[in-house]
Amino acid sequence: MVKRFAFLTIIAFFCQLTGALSQIILTVADPGPYTPGSGITAMLELQEGSCLKPGNIFELYLSDANGNFSGNNRIGTYNGFYTTFINGIIPTVPSGMNYRLQVKSTSPSFVSNPSAPFEIKAGPVVSAVVGSSPELPTAGSSATKEAFGRCPGIANVVFDFTNASTVSSVVTARIQNELSKLNVANLTFSTESPIQSFTAPLGHYTLIVKASLNGTVSTKAYMLINNTTNNSFGTTGEVLFVYQEDIFSFR
Repeated sequence: MVKRFAFLTIIAFFCQLTGALSQIILTVADPGPYTPGSGITAMLELQEGSCLKPGNIFELYLSDANGNFSGNNRIGTYNGFYTTFINGIIPTVPSGMNYRLQVKSTSPSFVSNPSAPFEIKAGPVVSAVVGSSPELPTAGSSATKEAFGRCPGIANVVFDFTNASTVSSVVTARIQNELSKLNVANLTFSTESPIQSFTAPLGHYTLIVKASLNGTVSTKAYMLINNTTNNSFGTTGEVLFVYQEDIFSFR
């Protein structure tokens, strides 16, 4: 634990020195349409040079049916200074085609761009859920079981993902390498193949799951961590982050 707190102190000091403001680019993982009670994922990208401090909270907001954010309708949060996504739940709202998402950070205070408009309409709840092992604690998130993996990692380890989404929904997933920002795998679940596998080189990934049923969708993202342990700052332009007592790096 000493290593963790010392590292966070260094990060906080660096942020105070630079005074840089975070710039957050937001996109919706899927254009929908969505139904109340279903999951929705906002994908985040922190621009180069941004600086978010320990103790930051990312907050996900849903606009009204006209795309306005005056209602302060928060639908998801993530506590921390790094994430590639925020998962939210669509609340009970009127049907409309011009809903948008927006993310706010708290330390420093910043508001992302509004997302492209998407549709919310009446219909049954759809859930996009997968399970895997080992699970990693995600106490900083508003949801549970949002991280799988190993830290320190194992080169080319195989992760199995088990479909637990809404029955009869069509479930797919894609895996993005967060170092290269490239899509490295596409998974398709079915009754005959409820378990899908991915061989992960050392790195950090985002798994984005989509469940479709009767013309509506639900999305949920997960961290997939398979990192080596680093004991010092690098000098190659990488940014280092902490997971529990280990430090792992992202470009």
